Amino acid sequence: MSRKRRIGFVVGGCVAGLLVWAVPRAVSFLGTTSCIGQLVQIDGAKTAWASVHGKGTNDTPTLADLQTIVYPGRPNEPLHYRCRNGGTYTIGRVGEPPRCSIGGLKHSLE
Repeated sequence: MSRKRRIGFVVGGCVAGLLVWAVPRAVSFLGTTSCIGQLVQIDGAKTAWASVHGKGTNDTPTLADLQTIVYPGRPNEPLHYRCRNGGTYTIGRVGEPPRCSIGGLKHSLE
């Protein structure tokens, strides 16, 4: 493996580790039951997943893919995201923010 590639893996691993550490704290700050908090967690998990697995901005993870990022070491704990107002989430590609079907100020990262 070339030196440049090894450095890339180390940097990617550091970024993923930082995101795994930071995302739950950001979610607890925003409130885990809020739609925005869950969208932030999904977005951070997508970024970490892409970094860990060498994916690009056009790749789309599944909830099963994100489960290993959000709950590392707990493979039997299912990952569920539900908007408390009844909206459904679209994870989307790595290069775009996740979306809630309700939309609006409290249901969008945009």
